[in-house]
Formats: sequence, structure tokens, C-alpha cells
Amino acid sequence: MRHGLRGSSIAQREYFKTVMATNAPVISEPISGKASFEPSIVFASPLRNPDGKVIGMLGGILYLSKPNFLSAMGTARIGTDGYFYLVTKGGNPTFIMHAERDRIMTRAPDASVNPHLAQALQGFEGTVESVNSRGLEALFSYRSLRSVPWVLSAVYPTAEAYAAMRQRDSQILGFGVLLAFVCGAAIWWFAGRLLAPLDQLRNAMQANDGTSDALTEAARVESRELAEVIHAYTTLMENKLASEAALRQSEDRIRGIIMRAPDAFIGIDAHGIITAWNRQAEETFGWDRDEVIGKNLANLLIPEAMRERHNAGMAGFVGTGQGPVVNNRVEVMALHRNGMEIPVELSVVAVRNGDKYVANAFLRNISERKSAEQKLAASEKRLRAITDNLPVLISYLDREQRYRFINATYESWLNIDASRIIGRRIGEIVSENWYEQLRPHMEQALDGNAARFEIETETGGIMRHLQTIYIPHHEEDGSVAGVYTLTTDVSALKAVEKQLTLLARFDSLTGLPNRRHFDEKLNEAIARSDRTGNPMALMYLDIDHFKEINDTLGHAAGDDILKQFGGRLKDSVRVTDTVARLAGDEFVIILEVLRTVEEAELVARKIVLAMCKNFEMENASLQVTTSIGVAFRERKDLPAAELLALADRALYQAKDAGRNTFHVLTS
Repeated sequence: MRHGLRGSSIAQREYFKTVMATNAPVISEPISGKASFEPSIVFASPLRNPDGKVIGMLGGILYLSKPNFLSAMGTARIGTDGYFYLVTKGGNPTFIMHAERDRIMTRAPDASVNPHLAQALQGFEGTVESVNSRGLEALFSYRSLRSVPWVLSAVYPTAEAYAAMRQRDSQILGFGVLLAFVCGAAIWWFAGRLLAPLDQLRNAMQANDGTSDALTEAARVESRELAEVIHAYTTLMENKLASEAALRQSEDRIRGIIMRAPDAFIGIDAHGIITAWNRQAEETFGWDRDEVIGKNLANLLIPEAMRERHNAGMAGFVGTGQGPVVNNRVEVMALHRNGMEIPVELSVVAVRNGDKYVANAFLRNISERKSAEQKLAASEKRLRAITDNLPVLISYLDREQRYRFINATYESWLNIDASRIIGRRIGEIVSENWYEQLRPHMEQALDGNAARFEIETETGGIMRHLQTIYIPHHEEDGSVAGVYTLTTDVSALKAVEKQLTLLARFDSLTGLPNRRHFDEKLNEAIARSDRTGNPMALMYLDIDHFKEINDTLGHAAGDDILKQFGGRLKDSVRVTDTVARLAGDEFVIILEVLRTVEEAELVARKIVLAMCKNFEMENASLQVTTSIGVAFRERKDLPAAELLALADRALYQAKDAGRNTFHVLTS
């Protein structure tokens, strides 16, 4: 095909020497063509004569710089800037496919530059976050291919992976501010409505001398409800003197309890002045009791940025006894004596003092808890950022197989909102077929044993080949609390493996099994025949005068004849029989589960008759015949090589008989 190539020597090529030394097919390391100087990979297979002796080599070239399935993979993208590349294993790892075309046929960086790639070349499989030899920060996934000594890597830049997360943070922050403003306005209006009757009561009490008769007269004008409140108030006032003595005794007892309470206690009057300060308050804020009594709380404990808000809240509190911290536990920042801000948990009890309210505040230093929460939140944020941007299913299920955590990929793969998944059993979310395949592995993990498996199922209308790992979550007592799951879509890799397998085991012209696949099928058929005791037969066929067809009509017509011939052979036998193309116009058929030699003869006659109909081509119609050698195997001690040689002898006897016929030899 190329000028100057025919007759040149390839004896020094490593693939040729390996084929000659091993008598087996070889996939070469990346090389440069002897004539084209193009980077390529050679698929080489030994050629044998009828006696099985290796007499040469058949080579196929896959050019790394031309369009093919490898270059198509090199142009594929993960997201916008992600890509794939392939590296050979061995002593000289080399890029054979890369999105950056100038890197093809260049040596892969060593362990000092890219340690993760070096580990992948030694067998590591998985995903890591790292920086490659050209300074790109990305997520790198590695997988060793099973059919060829290559490593496939997927590269996904972290800048792109985390972009969606950053945008979502901004949206959530904006929405939170708007929601807080709207809710605050609504609460302010609603609180005003609720407090209106109390305002009426206050006005009535301020407008009279405080006697019960006057109050009742004022309330009668306003409302029955207000009158009932005033009546209750009057009753309480009548009991005031009787309860004051008991109250003083109770106060002394409570004061003793408060001074020894584990929470800091601070009493504040209507002007914001500190009136009580227990021992725990001294330890929490660093001030002694004598140093703070009579001082303004805001100046001592409230951070400067919060003082205006605090003072406004106190102004409303002293008149109403109401506020967001009253009878609630809230987290705020407070000043320590050393000027540091510390987080505290605050709860305020309102106590009426005359016509105003004073505050009893309980505070607890939560610095250690907040530090632990911040570390946990940061860890969870990093975990969520990573898991949500990985193209894999990541989840955690409890012992009842209910989802407790999922990443964002679940929503895209299963087309279901995350809120509808959390808390539900896995059997309610995935398809019935999917669940039945994974159920035994899930039970294995819940029993305490890790499980790894592959299944093929439909998700979101797409057939996917999924690889899943289940890791049990062990408690300290050894019991299993749940299962961590990781499911990866390996459909693309499986497709590449399947394509490589087809190239290695099937004839590219006819689609029939090639010599390698036939050898496997023949050995399997002989083993079954020996095990069951059923005879079998091997047919060796070729096309009569095929060389003349090629010489007169050309190789394209010859290829068309070979494809039609192979199709008629398949149509003439059972689906359980094997039809294969060895080389050129040589075909073989394995017939299994026979009872007599006559059954094999019947199939041979059927094939001869099937060839009687003319072979139609684009510009010609041609009569084609075949000669068939049939080896009928009854002896269990007849190996594959001898059976094939017997069929070959029968074929030559059929040719000697005039062609367009068959001849049978029995072992």
C-alpha cells in the first residue's frame, strides 16, 4: 500500500520478535512508523501453515494521530474543561491518547512529578484531588484496562467542579437576607397586634389612681377581656402583702442556688445596670462581682457592633417584658474582660419591677462546643462540595436501608428531588430490577462484610453499567449501624473494553469469530463432547477458485463474496453451532451434540446447496461453490490439533474429487 515498504525488514521491531518468540498475538508499545513516521500501535498475530508452523506475521496498525475510537475519546470532555487520557504500562510509560495532542508519544511524568499516576501504573484505581505536571488542580480518576496494558485517566478541574457550589452559596445568602427582612417585618406587625390590649391596659392604669374601682370603670369602657385582666390584677394586689414575707424567704433560698449554679447568672435593672453577678459569671467573663455591680451591662459585655441593637431591645423590653431572648435559648457573642469575644448561650427571664421589667439572664460559655461545631460544619461542607461534584452515586443508609445522606448526583441520575429520597428505603427509590441485583450485596454489608459488584440497569432512561462498593459502618461495640455506598458509572469503559475484545476475538470483515476465538470454542466443544459422550464434527471449508475471483473482480468484490459466504454458512447451521473464519477464504464449523455421521453429512449437503444461488454484487452476479472437509470425532483421545488436521485432509480429498462437494473422515 505504501511506496518503499514492501520488502523492508521489521525483524528488529519488538512486536515482531515477541510474536515469533511466543507464537501468540501481541499489542505493541507506541512506535513511530518506518515509512510514515506517524505515532501508532501495532496489533500483531502469528500466521501458521496447515501444519501449525509459524511462517509469518499479520499486523494491523492503529494510528494515534488519525481519527479512530481512541482519538474520539481524546476529544471527549468532562464538563467544559475535563478530559481523558491513556498511558501505557511497563518500563517506558507513554501517552497514547491525550486531549493535548502534542503529548501523544511523550513519556509520562515520573513519580516525583505525578505520584498518583505512578501509583496508577502500579495498579492503583480510584479518584484523588491533586496537581498534575503542568500545574492543573483537578480531580484525577484512574482505571486499569483489562484487555490491554493501558491506564485510562479522567481529569476534572476543581475550579469547574466547585463553581456550582460557590454560586449556590451566594444564592442561599441572598435569599436568607431577604427572608429575614420579610419575616422580621411580619413579626413586628404581629407583635404589635398582640400587644395592643396590654397597651390599652397600661393607658388605663396611667389614667387613674390605681384603685380597683377606677380600673374597673376604665376597663368597662374598653373591653370585657381587659376588665378580666384588671380584675385578676386587683386580686393579685390584694394578696401581695400576704405573700411578701414568703417571697423574701424564697428569694434568699433562690439567691443561694443561683450563686452556686453551673450557668452564669446576671441580674439587670430597667436601666441596664448590673444588680446580680454569681460565681460562674466571674469565671466566664473574668470580672469579680464587686467590679461589675452598679456598672452598665452594655459597656462591659456587649460587643461594640451589637450595642445599638442591644440598647434598642432593652428599651422595648423594660416596658413590655418581651423580646426574642425572653424564655428562649439563643446564641450570641459577649465580651470577656481581656477584650476577646466569646460565644454564649443566653436565656432571659423577665421580672416586673413596678411599671417596668428587669431581666434575669442565664448564660453558658459554649466556646468549645462552637469550635467543635465549626470544625464539623467545615468538614461536612468540604465533603458535600466533593461528593456533589463527583459523577458517582454516594450515599449512607441505616440498618433499615433508609437513606440518611445522598450526593447531588442522585437527583440527576434518578430524576428525583433529594428531599423525596432522605428517610425512604432504597427499594422505594431504585427500580425493582436494580434492587433485586443489589439486595444480596446490601445484606452482606449489613452483616459486617464489605461488598463489591457490577450490574447493568436503567437509570433516568439510560442503560448504565454500574460498579458499586458497599462499606459497613461499624459502631464501637462491633455492631453495624449502616452502610456507605459508592456507585460509579463505568459504561464508557465497558464499551471500550467490549470494542477492544471484539477487535481481538472477531473477524472485522465477516463479524465471525476469528482464529483465536475459534481455538477457544473448539477446546470447549471437545471438553463437552468428552464429558457427555456425544460425538461432534469439525468442518473445514474454502471457496473454490477464490484467487481467480480476486484477480478478475478485485479485492472489494472478494470481500463482498466472503461476507455473503459467511452469512450463508451461519444460516445453514444451528445457533448452538460455531462458524468461524480462520484466514482468507478458509472457514470452519463446529457441530456439537451429534448422534451419527449421517447428521454431519446432512449439514454438509445443506451448505453445498446453499451456495447454489448466485452471489449478487454491485455490478456482477457470480456462481460460487465450496469444498468441505468433515472430521467426525468419536474417539475421546483425539485432541484439537489432530481433529483440525483430519478436517484439513478431508478438505483436500473433496477438492481432489472435483470441488463443489464434501468428504468425511472419521476418527
